Amino acid sequence: MSNITSLYSTKSIVKRFLKNRMAFIAIIVLIMLMLMSLMATSIANMMGINVEDVNLLDRFLPPSSTHILGTDALGRDLFLRLLYGGRISLTVGIVTAVLVAIIGTTLGLIAGFFGGRIDAILMRFTDGIIILPLLPFLIIIASIDWDKLGISFSGNNVGVIHIIVVIALFGWTTVARLVRSQVYVVREQDYIRAARALGLGSFQIIYKHILPNVVAILIVATTISIGNIILLESVLSFLGLGIQPSTPSWGNMLTNAQELVWEHPFMTLYPGGMIFITVMAFNIVGDGLQDALNPKS
Repeated sequence: MSNITSLYSTKSIVKRFLKNRMAFIAIIVLIMLMLMSLMATSIANMMGINVEDVNLLDRFLPPSSTHILGTDALGRDLFLRLLYGGRISLTVGIVTAVLVAIIGTTLGLIAGFFGGRIDAILMRFTDGIIILPLLPFLIIIASIDWDKLGISFSGNNVGVIHIIVVIALFGWTTVARLVRSQVYVVREQDYIRAARALGLGSFQIIYKHILPNVVAILIVATTISIGNIILLESVLSFLGLGIQPSTPSWGNMLTNAQELVWEHPFMTLYPGGMIFITVMAFNIVGDGLQDALNPKS
C-alpha cells in the first residue's frame, strides 16, 4: 500500500509540475542546453573544428555555415566555445549545488534534531559564515597561490575543482537554516515520538523519518541555488579568479570580450545571454517544483 501511495504521490507531483507551462518550457530548455553541452566534442568533430585552435587570419568572422556564430579575437569558433563553456558552467553549478545540499542538510538535520548546545554551536558557526562579505571573501580565497603554501595541484580540471570547493565551503548556510527550521517542525510530530518509544536510535529516526520530510524543500532550494552558483562562478571567472583560459566558461568568455563590447557586441551578448537564460530557467524550474511539491502554498 505504501508503494502504491508513493507512486501516486510521485505521479501527482509530475502532473502538477507539467501543468505549469513556464516550468515545463524551462526544463526543456535546460535539457537541451545540457545535451548540447555534453555533445560539444562530437559536434566539434562533425564540424571538423578544434575549439582551442587559434587562427589570427579568421579573427571576428561573421556567422556563416562554417562558423555558426562567427569567431572571436583569436579566430576560435564562438558556437563551440559556448557549448564547451556551458559544459563547464553547468558542471560547476550542479556539482557545487549537490555539495552545498549535502553539507547544509547534514548540519541542518543535526542542529534541528538534537537542539540545545549542539544547535547553538552550529547555528553560531552558520551565522559567522553568513555575515562574511561573500564575494570579496571568495575573491581572496580564489586568488590564493596554493603552490606558495606548499600545496600543489595538477591536471586540466584544477580551476574547476578549485571553484567548486571554494563556493561549496561558503554556500551551504541557506540550506542548513531551511532544513533546520523544517526539522524543528517535524521532530514534534507524534510518529517521531512513537519511533523514539519503539527504541529507534537518533540517526535511524533522522534517516528514516525526518530526512524524507525535508526532501521537498531541499530539492527546491538546490534547484534555485544552481542558478545563483552559475552566476557566482561567472563573476569570479569574469574577474579572472575562476576558470582560467584556455578552458572556456561563460564568465571568462565575457572577460575576453569586455574590451570589444562596442566593436563586436555579440561576443558579450552570446555568453551573457546564455548565463541569463540558464539562471532564469533554473529559477523557474525551482518555482515550479515548489508549487508541485506544496500545492497548498
